[in-house]
Amino acid sequence: MKKTLIIILAIALLIPAMLCSCGDEKIVEPMSVIGSKAIEKRECEDDPVIYKAEDLEEEFGITPALYEDFYYSYAGDFVSVETIAVFKAADGKASELEAKLKAEQQSLISESKNYNEKNYEMATNAKIKTVNGKYIYFVASPNASEIVKVIEQYL
Repeated sequence: MKKTLIIILAIALLIPAMLCSCGDEKIVEPMSVIGSKAIEKRECEDDPVIYKAEDLEEEFGITPALYEDFYYSYAGDFVSVETIAVFKAADGKASELEAKLKAEQQSLISESKNYNEKNYEMATNAKIKTVNGKYIYFVASPNASEIVKVIEQYL
């Protein structure tokens, strides 16, 4: 009787542990949390401009149908092109969203090419990457490698 009870108890304790360990998917913080951690590494000292959904659609053609969650900030001094963006793409929309971000990068390159060497360098060396087929980031900053490290630790 004791052995049967011990076996049942052991099984009852093992099943939840097995179920919890089966999921390989990492729990990802909201994009606003990741973005707020990333901006700590940016160069621009002015408060960043944090975009809203309507700003993304109006300025970049990034509609809410393309993402589930996002964080998008731009240098608050309106001189620098320093940009930090992190998106959780809607199902099947990662490549379309990445294409929109690459178009924005090209726009920044064009705007700054003969105007501001530092901005041109930031735009040209911007990092755009899709992670796990679902998360996309766009970082244009002199500190891009530091910012990317912060973002990727959360994705």
